[in-house]
This record gives sequence, structure tokens and C-alpha cells, in this order.
Amino acid sequence: PLQSYKAYDSDGKGMGRLWKKIEPAAPQAPSPGQPAPPKEPISRYGPWNLLCKNRFGAISMTLPPDESNPAPGELSSWDDYQENWETYTGGATVQEAGLADGDQIMFEFSVLNKAGNKLLWPREAAAKAGRVRRLAEEDTEFRNLLQGLDKEGNIMLKPQKLPGLDVDAMDSAGRWYLVNIQEVDIVDEDSEEDDESIGRVKSSESRARKKVKVTFEGGHVEWIDVESDRIAKAGRFTSGED
Repeated sequence: PLQSYKAYDSDGKGMGRLWKKIEPAAPQAPSPGQPAPPKEPISRYGPWNLLCKNRFGAISMTLPPDESNPAPGELSSWDDYQENWETYTGGATVQEAGLADGDQIMFEFSVLNKAGNKLLWPREAAAKAGRVRRLAEEDTEFRNLLQGLDKEGNIMLKPQKLPGLDVDAMDSAGRWYLVNIQEVDIVDEDSEEDDESIGRVKSSESRARKKVKVTFEGGHVEWIDVESDRIAKAGRFTSGED
């Protein structure tokens, strides 16, 4: 049994699964006069490939009984324990599972969440947290770009021109579209003449915010504040990525 109490639920049950380490392919030299080939995408799990996807094997807080361990466990016998893991592997042999001499494998076991009521896969949780952090960093960088700031939030001497920039934008019906910024309006927060100022750039930007003009399908035009949740980096909500 695993020594960590977090590996089991209140019934003393847990889950385990196996990973195989993938050695990266050696980079190919580009042909004379040709650009270098693109790098292969890196999995969010790093150089590891999950074996027997969407399945897991059972682990128990106590050993199944045998001649040297007569105490009853969660599994009634070693045969049941073996049968459970054979089901996990789909009855595949070592070769059929894609394993060979010298391969590195990793055993991952689930752990309880902070509330102690659900078992989670650590690598999935870490990948999800990493993706959330990456998206947050991308969003901050995108917001800074719209405001003429660099990644660190400092004012750029030559900020990127926003007209012509592709972005994701949500229409009034809550649907996301890939659109193109057509115009930019800088609106003084102290001004009550926002509607009349469309298309004009204020001279004082110290207390100003930006709005961008976009056109949705059907020719519907809207001005959207750059700090609004209705505008995002191109592809964030329109690429089909989960």
C-alpha cells in the first residue's frame, strides 16, 4: 500500500495509472535554402504519454489477503487484484501496450482534493493550473497591448496600432466572433459626452479609457471598451479549443 493517506478516499480506495516517457525526436536539419521545420508541439503533460487512456487500476489502503497477510482488504484476493489491473490494461501484453526494454514508466496515483471528498489526478490538476496561469498571463499581455503597454505594464514608445488587429469579440446575444478592430476611440472618464466623442481622440489620456469599433456578422457595429470581458485575444473563444 502507498504510505500517503491522501491516496485513498474514506473507504480506503484509490486509483492508479501508468505513464510512458517519450524521448523527443532528434531535430531534422533544414534542406539547403529551406526554412527550419517547425518544432513538434509539446504535450501539456511534458514528455510523458498516458498508457491505457480513460482507465485506471484500483489500489487499496490494505493489502489483499494471501497466505502471509490474512487480514481482509478492499479486494478479496490477489486474483481479484490482478484481474482489476488486467481490465485496466485491456488484457494487453507488455509489447501490445507499446513498452520495450529500457522504457521508463511512471506510476501515478490519485490524491484527495482540499475538501477531502474527491480523488484527483495530480498531473491533470497541475496541467489545468498551468493552463489557467498561462491564459491569465496571455490576457494581461493582451490587455496591456490594447492600452499601449508592454508585458510589464510600461508605456511603449511605439505601441502597436490597433486598427486592423484581429480579436475575439462577443455580440449582444452572447456569441463570440473573430472580428477586426476598425477604429479606436479614447474617452475621458470625466466626460459625459461619450456618444458625441466617437471617432475623436482626446488630448489628455491620463484618465482615459479606450473603446474599439468592430463589426459583427450581419453588419452590426458596436463600440467595446478594451477592459470589457467581451473582447479577448484572437482565437481564445473562436478556435474551438476547450
